[in-house]
Amino acid sequence: MQQIAKKLGLKFRPHVKTHKCIQIAKLQTNEQIDNQKAIVVSTMAEVLFFHTKANFNDIIYGIPLALNRISQVANLIQTTLPTLQIIVDHITTLKAIENYCEQNQLNIKFNIWVKVDCGYGRAGIPTNLSNNSNNTNIDSNNTSIDSNNTDIDSNNTDKSIELIKNVFYSKFCNLEGLYTHSGHSYSVTNSIEAKQIAINEAQIVHTFAQKINQLSNNSIIISQIACGSTPACSALEQIENLSCTEIHPGNYVFFDAQQFHLGSCQFSQIAVFVIATILSHYPERNAILVNAGALALSKDSAGLDSWGIIIGHENLKFARISQEHGIITSSGTIDFNSLPIGSNLKIIPNHSCLSAACFKKYYVVQNDKIVDIWRPISQW
Repeated sequence: MQQIAKKLGLKFRPHVKTHKCIQIAKLQTNEQIDNQKAIVVSTMAEVLFFHTKANFNDIIYGIPLALNRISQVANLIQTTLPTLQIIVDHITTLKAIENYCEQNQLNIKFNIWVKVDCGYGRAGIPTNLSNNSNNTNIDSNNTSIDSNNTDIDSNNTDKSIELIKNVFYSKFCNLEGLYTHSGHSYSVTNSIEAKQIAINEAQIVHTFAQKINQLSNNSIIISQIACGSTPACSALEQIENLSCTEIHPGNYVFFDAQQFHLGSCQFSQIAVFVIATILSHYPERNAILVNAGALALSKDSAGLDSWGIIIGHENLKFARISQEHGIITSSGTIDFNSLPIGSNLKIIPNHSCLSAACFKKYYVVQNDKIVDIWRPISQW
């Protein structure tokens, strides 16, 4: 994936929430200069873990900032991590940041990426600008934010542009750029559809950035655009350029059953599996019980007809799972003699991000031998 980014001239910033593990993050960024290794994380625990334990400094806290995290972020910016970057997609959050800085007389800047929704519908400001925004000038010469944090032209300016404008002109913020995640690429059925989502995502946010530049008479220049997801980024080998400045895939480091079915990877590229032990046989209902359920595989079906691929037993599939129980069955008659109670099965989870988060350690296997144990951070 680093090579894909390099080929397209893009900065590579892997999302490490898939594994939450220092050793893997170092492998993902092994072509970057040590003090410039760039990652995205999903929790404050991950921010602290990767910064303090492995000296990662170029970190995006990749979820819209909770108000009760403002003081913690402010403290990090003041002390050991001034380059920490956060996500904002609502004016309420921005005002809370400004109020906190004013009340505590802080002379710091929050580094903010504004989250943009490019079709996923999970988080981010909309890009479908209202008609009246076409005639709205947001040049700093005729619009400004007073000390009371008054909204600028709130009755006439599109809310999305209003937020970006407020971030840009805030004395407590640096506008880093626009950030988007094409999570809807997980719903495609092949790599061609994923490629189109990647292109559309970049084009939407690039056009939106150009609109902001135009409406501000080029006083607000969006210089950084961050895009991507594993299905979309896996399809980038098929294109020559992309209208963004960096990509942030995450799941690709493991891949999983879902990515294999989407065409994001070859079966041999899947690098994660769960070991489950057979607990019991039920010949009368052609079923096997294993000790891998929702807390090992997650309950994300990912649109598939099983909760994982059982390696070496393509005829078997999960009929249902509960917390620690997995019921395996088959369309044909199970050969129970070949699957004795107490033996193990290797299972590729549907969604490796959710499955990996259930475990406190990873056994690293090479040539069927355990060669190391890696431990992720699991707190919030």
